This record gives sequence, C-alpha cells and structure tokens, in this order.
Amino acid sequence: YVRYVGKAFWPSRLAAFYPHPGPLLPTWEIWASTSVLLLVTALFLHWRRRRYLLAGWFWFLGTLVPVIGMVQVGLQSMADRYAYLPYIGLFICVVWAVADTMRERKIGTIWWAVPSVLLLATLGLVSRHQLAYWHDNQTLWRHALDVTSDQNFVAHDELARDLVGRGRTEEAIVEFKKATSLSGYAASNMIEIGMYEQEHGHAQDAIQEYGQALNDSRDSNSRATALTLLGSAFLQAGDLRRAKASYASALHEDPNSSAALLAGGLLAEREDNVSLAVAQISHAVQVEPSDVGYLVLEQALRRAGRSSDADEAEAHARQISRDLVQARRSAEQILAMSGVVPE
Repeated sequence: YVRYVGKAFWPSRLAAFYPHPGPLLPTWEIWASTSVLLLVTALFLHWRRRRYLLAGWFWFLGTLVPVIGMVQVGLQSMADRYAYLPYIGLFICVVWAVADTMRERKIGTIWWAVPSVLLLATLGLVSRHQLAYWHDNQTLWRHALDVTSDQNFVAHDELARDLVGRGRTEEAIVEFKKATSLSGYAASNMIEIGMYEQEHGHAQDAIQEYGQALNDSRDSNSRATALTLLGSAFLQAGDLRRAKASYASALHEDPNSSAALLAGGLLAEREDNVSLAVAQISHAVQVEPSDVGYLVLEQALRRAGRSSDADEAEAHARQISRDLVQARRSAEQILAMSGVVPE
C-alpha cells in the first residue's frame, strides 16, 4: 500500500517487474507501513466532515485488496498496471481537498493556475522519461535491474531472450545463468539454455543443462528430448560411449522419438553398423517423414549396398520436398555434424 502511494505522487524507479521479496519482510517495514496507513485513516476519520476523503481513501484501500499479496498471484511483489483504478480514490482525495481549500480561503483560480501548470509539466516530463525505457526490450529490462535489484530473475531472463534475438548468445548465456541461479527453471528452459551452450561449442556446459532438465522432467517425451540432446552434447565432446547410451535411453523412454532414432542411427552408421543405422533411420522417417530424413536414409542405404532402396528413398525426398537443394544441404550438415562421410 505504502509503495503504491509513493509511486502515485512521484512516479520514479518504475519497473516492468518487481521481484517478490520472499515470505519474510523486515519487521520495521511492516510496523512503519502499518503506522502510516493507520495515521492517514485516523486523520481522514477526524476530518470526516469532508466525506470525499474517506470515500477516496477507502476506495484506494478496497480496490487494491486483490493485489496486495494476501493471496499471491504470479511472481511479482507489485505491479504498476494494477494501480489505475485504486489511484482514482487517491486523486479524489487530493483534487477535492485542493478545491475545498481554495474555496474556504477564497483563493482566486489564477493563483492556482501557475502551480497546476508547473505540476502537470513536471509530471509530463517524468512520464516522458519513463516512457523512454520502453523503447526496446533490452532498455526495459536493464532498467528493471537498475531500479529493483540484481535478484530480479525475470529481468535477467527477458534480457537473455532479447540478446538471443540479437545474436549475442554469449551475453545471453550469462544472463540465463544469473536467472537460473535465482529461480528454478522448467525443464524446457534448461533444454533451451543447453542448446545455446552447445551451439557455441560449450559441450560440457550443455551436458550440465541437459542433465538438470532430465532430472526435472517427468513425462517420457520430455525425457526423450533431454536424453537425445544430451547424446548430441556427448558426441560433440567426443564421448561416443555415453552418446550411444543416451540415445538408447531416449528410445527406451519413447521408442518412436524420431530425433533419437535419427541420432542413434547416424551414430551406428559412424561405427559402421549399417544394418542398425538403416533400421533406425527408416523408423525415424516412418514416424516423421521429411525430405531431409529420406536423404539421410538414402546415404545409409547406399553405404549398406542397397542402391535400389536408396534410389527409392531419394525419390520420396523429391516427391515431398519444396526445396530439394536446401534439403540436401541440411542432410549434408547433419551427416557432417554426426561424423558420417557421405557416400
């Protein structure tokens, strides 16, 4: 309540997200805030002849009840967007009190015109200054970190996502790590961070992120995804044995995981186990037919000496592909990343 009152009369240090302080507040803050609220209420009761003071004050107190945290909704401690209706009550108190004072003291309107214009101009400048922080996501979330605290995990997370969109992934990873250290991420987020790490050659860091995602995953599909990516990170780190085990575990979680089937098949092809490679890649394209998948299968079939079946796989790729040249490039990249030399 007191923070909302303060920001109503001087709108500064506004943030898109205010982190929750946790279950315990400093005792002095509780007593100080309670004292302020009781004092204002007592004064307005004393001046109850001016009924608009009580009306406006209880309007403010009442309409703000749903968002003061008695029943916590969301992750924020407060949100400026909740204040529009409650602030009507405060403005009723101020505007009608000023009008009453002018009338009682017989102050001419002209004497209030200049201060009113100056006040409006000042608040206009303050508003314009605050609006500048909404220029772009990076400016907005860096400002949120400046005016709240470095513990604002939502600001770190949003800043990281903006940096990813700008191609500044190394900086984004730093922000993601700050966010994860402050608040537990869902498995899908950990997988996303792991992929950023892996894309930039940080295989060991990616392994840690995928491992954490695996620990937090409960359903088979999520676990299969985490295990498949974990296998790819082990492959990037040169640990073929653990990559193979990860792919096998992924298929144990979800026998129809096309990603695990394809990755496991490519690893089998790399180890010259072409029969297993053909079986798994064939299964993968049955589960999820694609031009790239058929072109990868074509390579495995040619390596196995099954030229007619390879030609048939290539024909399937031609039939469903919208851009066969791009599909071939993608297939070559997948083979190269898996350490398989095309036939």
